[in-house]
Amino acid sequence: MKERLLQMIKDDGDYLIAETLVKLNSVEATNHMEIWLNKASSPAVRIKWASFITEIRNGDLKMEAIAYQEFQNFKFKYEVESIIFYDLIKFQSDRINDLIRNYIDHKYFLVSLHAKRALGLDDE
Repeated sequence: MKERLLQMIKDDGDYLIAETLVKLNSVEATNHMEIWLNKASSPAVRIKWASFITEIRNGDLKMEAIAYQEFQNFKFKYEVESIIFYDLIKFQSDRINDLIRNYIDHKYFLVSLHAKRALGLDDE
């Protein structure tokens, strides 16, 4: 099964395939994931691929730096999708957590709610 998934991630940058390979802790998949990361132009997509890689590697300073920089590249409020916080928190990085903390009092309720939840804070 793992070999088939590796072939699939090589040919198709599907997040469900990537997430399965993360659950299988497939170190072999990180090379293919890095290719998809390098092809991506959207900050959110780059953060997603970097989070997959860092999960498999159980931390990766290069991927953390990419996520930190890409999050700072978000230019307007609609790019700050709530779900992005759940990818960012995977880096277990103080400086990324500080960026998320900037959103806990955001004027848009859902942005604030997801930032709090990603940080494990009470959302009431």
